[in-house]
Amino acid sequence: MSANPTTPLSDPTRMQFVSGGPSSYGLPPDLIARASYRLGVAALTYSVVYLLAYGSVRLTVPMPGHGALNDLLAGSFIAFALVMFALVRSGRIENRILLDVGLIFQVIGAAGIEVGVLFVPDMDFTYIGISWTCVWIVIFPLLVPATMGKAFLAAFASASMLPLALLLRSAGGLAFPSTDQLIQMLVPGYICVGIAMVGLRVITSLG
Repeated sequence: MSANPTTPLSDPTRMQFVSGGPSSYGLPPDLIARASYRLGVAALTYSVVYLLAYGSVRLTVPMPGHGALNDLLAGSFIAFALVMFALVRSGRIENRILLDVGLIFQVIGAAGIEVGVLFVPDMDFTYIGISWTCVWIVIFPLLVPATMGKAFLAAFASASMLPLALLLRSAGGLAFPSTDQLIQMLVPGYICVGIAMVGLRVITSLG
């Protein structure tokens, strides 16, 4: 049977025929194939959850002056996730390339989670809690493994979306958290980067 360089999400039984072994991506070919399939699942799940979460907020929380912009941003993140799903499902892109694009999706997905802090003028930073980006950072490399270096860069960039959003918020003239609040908000994300790398090491060692 001839080798198939791609893995359409619609036919996961073909995953074992993916091309590109450790020399091309640093991971076993079968792990790359399974990761490509799960990337499509993650993208579709992200789009559905984002739509439901944003829709529930949009219908219940007033957004004076920012409703249209929020809708545009939310629609953009949902659309990007659906495009990612379509790319995986098409089966026209090599799995190793899909995984690299998937790391970009991870970072943009984190930006989509954090973008909400830009438009809440009276945000109470005392009770903001841990960002959902922490969950995203830990789970993503377990679903879509990559080489340690690439995964670390993507996870670190994802964790950095919150401070970036806060800086943009401050540039827009909105309140900025105090030093103590800033530490409490940012440290968990970077701790989760370390947790994600431990999980990735376990996954890749199991093959």
